[in-house]
Amino acid sequence: MVLVWVQSPVENRLLQTCTLTQLKENPERHFLFWIMAFKKLRKEVGLDTTEDSAGDSEMGRVKNNHRMKISDKLKFLDFRNQKKSSKCVQDMQSVALDTPEDSAGDSEMGRVKNMKVSDKLKFMDFMKRKKSPKCTPEMVSDLDFSENLKQNRLAEAQQQLAAEEERLFGNLDEAERAVEDRDMLQKEYELFILHLRMIIRESLNQENQETLKSALTSILQEEAQDRRWKKLAADEGPPWRPTRCRENHDSLLQTVVEERMKNRDQKENAVDNLSTSLKTEVCRMGKQVKKDLLRVVRRLRECYPPDFDICRKYALLYHQAFSTRLQELARADIDFEDCHYILSWVAKFYPCDVLKHKELEEHINLSSLGPLLPIEDLKKLQEQYFSYKETEVKKWLSYAFEKEMKRWADGMEPEIVDGYYFSDLAVALIPPLYRKLWTQAWLAEHHDVIQGLVKELENHIDNLKPLKPVCREELVGELHVEVMVEYVRRMMKRKLKLKVKSKQEQSADLMCKDSQIICSVFAEAGSKEEWLPEILPKLSEILRLQDPGSLQLEIVTLVKDFPDLSEQHILAFLNLKTNLSSSDLRKIKGCLRDNRSFLDAESSSSFFSKVMVKK
Repeated sequence: MVLVWVQSPVENRLLQTCTLTQLKENPERHFLFWIMAFKKLRKEVGLDTTEDSAGDSEMGRVKNNHRMKISDKLKFLDFRNQKKSSKCVQDMQSVALDTPEDSAGDSEMGRVKNMKVSDKLKFMDFMKRKKSPKCTPEMVSDLDFSENLKQNRLAEAQQQLAAEEERLFGNLDEAERAVEDRDMLQKEYELFILHLRMIIRESLNQENQETLKSALTSILQEEAQDRRWKKLAADEGPPWRPTRCRENHDSLLQTVVEERMKNRDQKENAVDNLSTSLKTEVCRMGKQVKKDLLRVVRRLRECYPPDFDICRKYALLYHQAFSTRLQELARADIDFEDCHYILSWVAKFYPCDVLKHKELEEHINLSSLGPLLPIEDLKKLQEQYFSYKETEVKKWLSYAFEKEMKRWADGMEPEIVDGYYFSDLAVALIPPLYRKLWTQAWLAEHHDVIQGLVKELENHIDNLKPLKPVCREELVGELHVEVMVEYVRRMMKRKLKLKVKSKQEQSADLMCKDSQIICSVFAEAGSKEEWLPEILPKLSEILRLQDPGSLQLEIVTLVKDFPDLSEQHILAFLNLKTNLSSSDLRKIKGCLRDNRSFLDAESSSSFFSKVMVKK
């Protein structure tokens, strides 16, 4: 008895068994059996939906003892497709079935009657490839391995390789295996893997999602084949197994990410030529991370099966690549500006502008990424930053003190307050600390800006400890007032434009935070100016409100609390809200003038009169 197996993408099917003697008795029927058997197989796997012909009844009577190659089986499948064309059907019948109806005048067809079965198969393949205009449309439906590879149909190409692999290695009872066929299959597998790698490598650059989907399907199919051959002994399966396509895919992604971060888009980011080469490099890397992760979310995510978790994988790879390079830069000998720029990316730009981007945040698990810089590197940069700022302040204090001593030596004695000499040196220290307040840097690097200010204030307040308590308390209170005045003056300098509601609300929130932080520092130092913490929160409400009517009411209320708040102050503050129309501004000014005479002009606190603004 002989077992006959046919490999399909679905499963191996045992077709028929028969005695060799039966087939030898009638070779013509043997050949007819194969035609009928493959027609039946095509219907079972969904490749042919046509009605069975009357000849299919022979299936039950004819037994099969012939083992065919996969390539020959595919030729029979192609043969069945060609029956849809009437001329092709006639040609095929004259070759394959060898029926009495064959034309006696056709010498070519007549010679075919006496061919062996293998020769008939070759002739059928030749006839199939004839460029008959009536047959051509049907013939191109089944592509060979090379054509599938050229058209990036990797899933179909992989199925063909797997089918041939089963033919050569799937039947352990086969006496010998064709060495040439095995070598050819190994070369085709190598070509397939090379093509697969090319598609994965270019997936961030190419727009063809169907090509990527086919490549990913082929990876899953290869994983299934690896598991199938793993069950057998190592010497029984193909020598190229396992191919580990999934594992190689992940390794290739890491290589691609590292290359893209190293060779970031120089031309596209040419405008990002900042003041130092380090700033330029860090900025370009950060933009590359953001741009590529958005590509993953927008284009690649829908191509990948969910278990690949591709967004998280890419985010982790880019995070690691960015972190590795930042560590190298942070551990080098860098100046203050570069140190500050790295801290800005770690604390603000990367977590807020990249990872928390509205399209990325829901697809990235932030907790799994870890810090962008290790804690030891971060502390080193922070110490370098504060050390530099402390040195700068000391230099400025030394210079200011020398000027004060010179004035005294020239006969200009300091002012006497409550019996003590008073100098505005402490107050004059403040402006250098406010350079970044209410600028784009304040919005983008708020934590660094305000913490730098707080550290300098704390250092300066510590220097006042040797003074008498009464004098120290007076200086701390005066310093508290001057800090808040300078804060509001910077806010009204019109350097920042808040065009949209979200930016106005963000700035209002930061104002309240700043007020709480600064006033807490002075409260701990002994300041008795308890009315100062109310100023910034009240101003923030004006910034937050969008309705013109509500805005008018809030301004009138603020003027009642601070009568020295002039129209120039209000207009300078409203200048931040660039979405206010000219009509809205006229109404606000009119309302303020109408109510000014009814407001209480007496107030124990004078604040805004100290805030100088441009008219």
